[in-house]
Amino acid sequence: WFRGGRMIGRTRDHRCARAPAAGTAGALRRSPGHGELRSALGLADERLVVAGTDGVFEVEPGDRFLLCTDGFWECAPEREFGPRLCAAPSARAGLDALAACTRRSASRHAASDNLSALVVRVVAAD
Repeated sequence: WFRGGRMIGRTRDHRCARAPAAGTAGALRRSPGHGELRSALGLADERLVVAGTDGVFEVEPGDRFLLCTDGFWECAPEREFGPRLCAAPSARAGLDALAACTRRSASRHAASDNLSALVVRVVAAD
């Protein structure tokens, strides 16, 4: 969730809980079990833990929400997400700017993953 060029909310990747010492996106990419869908598939040795935040949060016109796969955010410099998304005149333009940045970065990584993303731009807060 981005506002004014800054990230103001983010969900946590479940792999971070399994490999807390990994730290960076690059380290997570190389961590054992990278890409496993164990908790999502409900395998016996993993408990599905759904995390969320209780409460009501007010959105404002201009807020952007980036919904993406780990393959998308792991490849792009996170510091560029807010400025690129919020400076763009439309959700599509913001996504195109991030996608170009992500593709350039992804081409330098040996690992392959999907790069799926969706941007939602709040036009009116009603």
